[in-house]
Amino acid sequence: MLSSLIQAFFEKFVGGASSRALGGIRCWIFLLLIFNFLSEDLAGVALLPSELRRSMGVMSLFHRLPGWDLIYSSVPALTALKLVTLAAMGAAMVGWKTKWSVPGAALLGLICGGIMREYSYFFHPYIVPLQLAILLSFLPCGDGFSVDQFLRRKRGESEPLRSPVVYGWSRYACWIVIAGCYLAAGLSKLRNGGMFWWDGLNLKNFILADTMEPKPFHWGLEKFFTDLPLGVFAALGLVGLLTELLYGLVLFARPARLVMPILAVGLHLGILICQRILFFDLILIQAIFCSISG
Repeated sequence: MLSSLIQAFFEKFVGGASSRALGGIRCWIFLLLIFNFLSEDLAGVALLPSELRRSMGVMSLFHRLPGWDLIYSSVPALTALKLVTLAAMGAAMVGWKTKWSVPGAALLGLICGGIMREYSYFFHPYIVPLQLAILLSFLPCGDGFSVDQFLRRKRGESEPLRSPVVYGWSRYACWIVIAGCYLAAGLSKLRNGGMFWWDGLNLKNFILADTMEPKPFHWGLEKFFTDLPLGVFAALGLVGLLTELLYGLVLFARPARLVMPILAVGLHLGILICQRILFFDLILIQAIFCSISG
């Protein structure tokens, strides 16, 4: 009975996939992470006083290791850590030695990201790609679209005997991570701001406050936003909130896998225009749903 229900669920909502589809997800995720860590000044941490460092989740475990804190004051050590991380992510992206490179790159990304957050705050850009990198460490993401596959064929070795069901469930697990993050974001707004978080006055206060903060982007739209009626802000807030709350439909409706990613891109572009905050990773990560057919 249970197996038949699982089979029916798989056929209706999950669908089979190829090793190439899962490999494409691996390649895309680590490309995003490489882009992120290329722009991070990890060595600059050595110039900051240790008093600025704050406890940050699993990073507290690393501080128990003998000599770990010495890394924070060494520019060569931090530079080497960044280079090794980028090398591991590059290997994971192209699919070379994926059994080791993918979990290694995920762990190193977790460490480097944790160090940066210890000296600032728990910012969430590139958290979702990192979560997916950790998940991919437990999935057969190197079977297709990888250097490993190319080398196997060159040596005349047989391909891994896995069915499309395995890759289908693996891809679905990646979708769950993304959908869960959006749903959590929407629920947190309701929890912290109440059922009427999307109220026009509330959203207008958010946006106008952001226009006063120094940020990399400046559009000069302060006067425009000030003159907009509250109804416009309420509409923007409601659409954004519903996009997050309903994003989970991608797990249960094939049309939603086309519509919700587009709405999510629109949401993040709206945040960029109105609040001057660029979620580059969340815009590009929607491309994962392009593999719905294979």
